[in-house]
Amino acid sequence: MVISRNHLFFVFLVAGYIFDVLLYDFMGFTAADELMALFLIPFAGLVVYERRNTRELLPLLVVGAVFAFYTGYSLLIRSNVWQAVLKDLLIQIKPFLGFFCTYLIAPSFTAQQKRFVVMMCLATSLLMLYVGLSGSIFYYFGHESYFAKTMVATTFLCLYCCSDRWEDLAILLLILSIGLFSTRAKFYGFWGITCFLLLLYKTGFFNPSGRDTLLNGTRCATQQDEIRYSTGRDALLNGTRCATQQDEIRYSTGRDTLLSETSSATRRVKGTDRFWLGLTGILFAVCGLCLILWLGKDKLMLYYIDGMVNSREMWSRPAILLTALSVFTDYIPFGSGLASFASFVSGEYYSPIYAKYGIDHLWGISRENYAYIADAYYPVLAQFGFVGLGLYLYFWIWVVRKSLRLKAAGYAKEAVLVWLSVIFFAIEGVADATFTHNRGFFILLVTAMTLAKCRNESCKKAEEKIS
Repeated sequence: MVISRNHLFFVFLVAGYIFDVLLYDFMGFTAADELMALFLIPFAGLVVYERRNTRELLPLLVVGAVFAFYTGYSLLIRSNVWQAVLKDLLIQIKPFLGFFCTYLIAPSFTAQQKRFVVMMCLATSLLMLYVGLSGSIFYYFGHESYFAKTMVATTFLCLYCCSDRWEDLAILLLILSIGLFSTRAKFYGFWGITCFLLLLYKTGFFNPSGRDTLLNGTRCATQQDEIRYSTGRDALLNGTRCATQQDEIRYSTGRDTLLSETSSATRRVKGTDRFWLGLTGILFAVCGLCLILWLGKDKLMLYYIDGMVNSREMWSRPAILLTALSVFTDYIPFGSGLASFASFVSGEYYSPIYAKYGIDHLWGISRENYAYIADAYYPVLAQFGFVGLGLYLYFWIWVVRKSLRLKAAGYAKEAVLVWLSVIFFAIEGVADATFTHNRGFFILLVTAMTLAKCRNESCKKAEEKIS
């Protein structure tokens, strides 16, 4: 049953990559991610039934309880018509259901399946290179950002399945570099951070194996000395036994001194590692932030500064962002409710909250043209208030904590994948609602598959040490 379940998920993921990532815009198959989420729910239920462990359902029950509360709250305060509330519920809960169902299923691929996925990603990348060189991005994807996110999803899938050899990681960066044809500033930032993190990983920054190898080498050398000494001692037993005893005392004293010095040196190395790790982490965060701001400075000026004065089109994004702050403070603590603000459904079933805050006349937010209402994800959190914002942040904190346990268990490459996923969604939330879109859904599935490695025995032991 385990093999068939993994094989079924493999087929599901490959089909999802083809229809939910590659052909989503070209075929207009807009229900692909909803169908994938619908498939995962009974799949996860079957896994729980097989394992006879209902405690694994706890994350899904928590997600269901949270969204059930917000649904009732939205209907109670009449944030929008009930059809809009239910439709927005399906959109907002979808990424969490997909993520936790995949985490519960915890699939694993064979070496042959991983090789197939890598070859599929390489073939796809060649096709995307042609699309970029031929200038056909709009024809196949409809927008440059969709092309960029396709390459990001391909990179994540390939990183999950490929090895960590230099040549594989170099090919991986070449695959991601195809997305530069999108000319999106946020993609430039993510590309730079990805290159930086993978280089740090490959040089051993995230893996203390170098220090462990040194200590293991010291232990092996000590053991070899013991063997050589034991052989020499046996040879001397027939003759000078007293000399042998004196040599043994001297050797024992010397060995204890060596081990004591090694232990002290190890403690000094650990303390030095902690200091440099903390300092380097801070420098890395500052450099990463500066890189993102520098690469995105033109778009930030255009969207959030010049757009407030000169451009009707760009007014929508800063207006939504600034109004979201008012919604947070006016609807404490649970927000304005589902389908009320900054979501696609709040434009489709035009929410009265836009008129309340006097932004319903702006281009891109008006009743006649609401194309820019759902142009970012962070303002959507105003629907859930400070409580929902806290839950969203806790979700990502939980993901990062799990990734640290992955790293502690020896899965440094997988931990880097999770960190890149967190960074990707953090960047995307400023200027796109990728978290609830099709390609964001697929990237969340790959992230959950990666974190699911924590469910094996070795990761559980590492988790106990950290906790």
